[in-house]
Amino acid sequence: AAKGLRESDLPEDTIRMLSEMLSPALTTYKEQRHTFQARIVAMVGDTLAATEAGMKESGEETSKFIADCEEAKVSKLAEVLKAVEEVAAKQEATEQEKRALATSAKAYKAAKEAVEDARESMKAHTQKLQGVSEKKDQLRVADSAYVKPLMEGVEDKVTHIEALCEVLKEFGFDVSILVALPNAFAKAPSERGSFDLMVIT
Repeated sequence: AAKGLRESDLPEDTIRMLSEMLSPALTTYKEQRHTFQARIVAMVGDTLAATEAGMKESGEETSKFIADCEEAKVSKLAEVLKAVEEVAAKQEATEQEKRALATSAKAYKAAKEAVEDARESMKAHTQKLQGVSEKKDQLRVADSAYVKPLMEGVEDKVTHIEALCEVLKEFGFDVSILVALPNAFAKAPSERGSFDLMVIT
């Protein structure tokens, strides 16, 4: 009972006084108790009952508080897990974007290199065609300036033959042609045989 009184909300002096008066009252049979002792026992009983009820209520409140804390903890944990999942998803999306960007960069680089290669190839082809065109023009000029006059029997044969041979050397004509050509063109058109005609045509 004394321990229960100490758990009550009564002032310390009141608790001490009740404790001192309670012991004689409790050691006396109920039927033999003085009215004052009976009132002391009843007062202590009421106090203990109130204390017990208060402790019970406090315990219920504590239990409810703990339950609320657990619920809040679970809720917060769920929020944290959700946030972690969202961060992980964003990180994965970022990594995918990085990989896609890297792939695009590689594709762009490859395409750029292909374009450069094609441009260089086209440039080389254009230069080659230009060279061929220039050579055709040179051959056309040589044909008009040297071959036709020699075919018709021009008077200054030596000069024309030498000039024609120089052009043919530049184009890499076979040496046998360059040797046979002057002899064939040196003859008058009416004196040229089948071999001469084969050489000059």
